[in-house]
Parts: sequence; structure tokens; C-alpha cells
Amino acid sequence: MMKSLINTCAVAALAIFSGTAISESVGVQVVGTIKPSACTPVISNDGNIDYGIISTATLSTDSLTQLDNKQLTFSITCDAPTKLGLKAVNGRPGTAAAARGDEDGHYGGFTPVGISAENGNVVVGLGKSGDKKIGGYNIMMDRITADGDPVNNLYRFTSSGSSSWDKMLFLPFYLKEEILTSWSKPSGNTPLTFTNMSGTINVRAYINKTSELDISQPIALDGQTTIELVYL
Repeated sequence: MMKSLINTCAVAALAIFSGTAISESVGVQVVGTIKPSACTPVISNDGNIDYGIISTATLSTDSLTQLDNKQLTFSITCDAPTKLGLKAVNGRPGTAAAARGDEDGHYGGFTPVGISAENGNVVVGLGKSGDKKIGGYNIMMDRITADGDPVNNLYRFTSSGSSSWDKMLFLPFYLKEEILTSWSKPSGNTPLTFTNMSGTINVRAYINKTSELDISQPIALDGQTTIELVYL
């Protein structure tokens, strides 16, 4: 009888121990990272437009001198289809020689030289030599394709908070107010998504009349435009 009681207690103890083991738990974690698409812009020649040595003999004493058109190739590569806009930031505000309205802000002034409306009619400055404005330049994009297809050029004014887009035949980086530029399909008027975009950057510079510059010493052209990617 005693032996049976001992065995019964042993079984009860085993049952209690086993119940404790079953109640233990393990966790399952569900993890991951949602990563926004990333885009990389590339400009040929590291973005440098170099006019080299400009002889003062080629410059006008009493009028502005236009320089040759210069080009760079420009591309944006994204790791997934992405909707983008571009914003230009003028690094030399208030220095565009003879440009009406350039003193108003960072957005440039109306061109004082024969740059047609097709090339955009707003210029920004080439910096100063002492307190004298060196000149200015117009900068725009051309021959743009998205994933190999032609696109429409879009812009909207950001200073007014507008959310609507308008089309334009050309794509200047500057208008008289701050703008955001983008692209649409030929049949649309809202920004498209793309993984690869390419185009040409055209720059047309001019030099101030030499009567307003100290040409007894070298003068360094110092224009700067920063192009920012804006994810839409």
C-alpha cells in the first residue's frame, strides 16, 4: 500500500512539472524596413562649365558680350519608379549684370541680352569682382527623355503654394519666381514616374561691359546653381 502511494506521488509530481514546461512561450518577430526609392543625379564634367581664358580684346567696352553656348549632359537614375521634380537654387543672388529685377530676390532677373524666350528669359549672376557685377547666364534643360520616351515639360510656382502644373515648350531652371519643374507623358499634365531620365543642360553666359570692370587684373567667373531633387 505504501509503495502504491509513493508511485502515485511521483506521477503527480511529473504531471505538475510537465504542465510548467508546456506553459513556457517563444516569440515570433515580424520585421522589415520600408525603404523609399532613392535617385542619383549625375552631370557630366562634374557640373563644371568652363569658358577658359577670355581675352579682354574680345569683350566690348560699352555693351554686354555674349559668350558661346555650353552644354552638359544630365541624368537621374532611380532604384524604383519615382515621381520627381527639380528646384534650382541661385548661389549668386543679386549679381546678374544689367538684369532688371535681379535685386528682388534669389530668382534672377530678366535677361538684358538677346536670349530668346525659347531659351528662357531669366538670367542669374556670375558673381562680383570687387563691387562690380561680372555678368550673368541663362540655364535650361533640353532633349529630355524619361525611360527612353519623350516627355512634356511642366512647372509650377512654389512661392504661391500652387499645386497645379502648367506645360512649357522649354524648361528653364529659373523664372521670375521660384519654380519647381517636372515632366509628364505627352498626353498628360501631371508628373510621371520614371527610373531613368536624361537630358542636356544648356548654359549661355554674357560678360558685363568692360567699362564697368577692372580689367587690369584677372577676373574669375563665379556662377553657381544648385539643382535639388524634390520627391513628389
